[in-house]
Amino acid sequence: CGFCTPGFVMALVAHRLDPENGVHLATEDVIAGNLCRCTGYRPILDAAAAAEPGGLEPAPPPALSDEAMPDYRAAGGRFRMPRSGDELAACLRETPDATLLAGGTDIGLWVTKALRALDDLVWLGACADLQRIDATSDGLRIGAAVRLHDAYPILAEHWPELGELLRRFACVQIRQAGTVLGNVLNASPIGDGSPAFLALGASLVLRKGDRRRTVPLDTFFLAYRKTALEPVEFAEALLLPWPADGQVFKAIKLSKRFDQDISAVMGAFRLTLADGVVTDARLAFGGLAAIPRRSPSAEAALVGHRLDEAAIEAACAAFRQDFQPIDDVRATAAYRLEAGQNLLRRLFLELTRPADAPRILDLEIAA
Repeated sequence: CGFCTPGFVMALVAHRLDPENGVHLATEDVIAGNLCRCTGYRPILDAAAAAEPGGLEPAPPPALSDEAMPDYRAAGGRFRMPRSGDELAACLRETPDATLLAGGTDIGLWVTKALRALDDLVWLGACADLQRIDATSDGLRIGAAVRLHDAYPILAEHWPELGELLRRFACVQIRQAGTVLGNVLNASPIGDGSPAFLALGASLVLRKGDRRRTVPLDTFFLAYRKTALEPVEFAEALLLPWPADGQVFKAIKLSKRFDQDISAVMGAFRLTLADGVVTDARLAFGGLAAIPRRSPSAEAALVGHRLDEAAIEAACAAFRQDFQPIDDVRATAAYRLEAGQNLLRRLFLELTRPADAPRILDLEIAA
């Protein structure tokens, strides 16, 4: 019918202007955020393959004035565009109840679905210092306004499993808008970024005026949609330590659809091994509690033991002590408890018998 065609065309044009963003992307991934109800994907893929390379040049970004911070008011609403973290801190001092807007992939739903009126918006997208990714001797520092699109290459390079997770939980269009920190700061118990960063030992740099403090992600989530942020405080950056020798990281997502679906259960695991013995374990889950959280009992069952079937089964038994999930539209509590244990078993198989892991997983999902 042609209704979907403009979206496909623009997705392919954007990909041509910024080819692969440093990461290999199949055409199917590029257009994964577009739907065709007429099942016309094959000719679209053929057309993309047949398109001649070149001929497109990206437009330069608009230049912001060096004068006063853009501050727009109309119909009782206000929209400000701070150009630095300092200006952002000043905005919050002036209006502590302002809503911080980054990518808008979550806040947009507040307006379109919940019909909320947002009268005072402060947009982070013009804060140049918050759009930086800095590599230090300790790890990565990812600014609050860094888009998933921009963080994807370096995260996938150092943590391939994290790159694969990002490919699944958001399409290209969403990654070009949504931010890394926005996925964490909305404090959703089913956000896929939070368990992964929990497992990797991440921290947040929180800023209030000129004061900064570093808070481990373990202590940031307090209750459902509640965090350790104080009034007038905002998250300035995410700190992610580099992988250390002997560490392995796995991220496993269970959802009804493979691509771009909210998780029923998400597991992210970082183990440190020395001669086959687990010396440190960080096992984080989403979808099993009111907040993204680790499983301390399962971790304790693994640390100090050789990574074998007995240790994994002990961890699975201990895992049940840490979570009391609920039934909802995505999964039952019983399924979540069983699936969480199966993710630990899959972790063991992928690390010790990788050829067996897909077969066992297929049986698990079919059951």
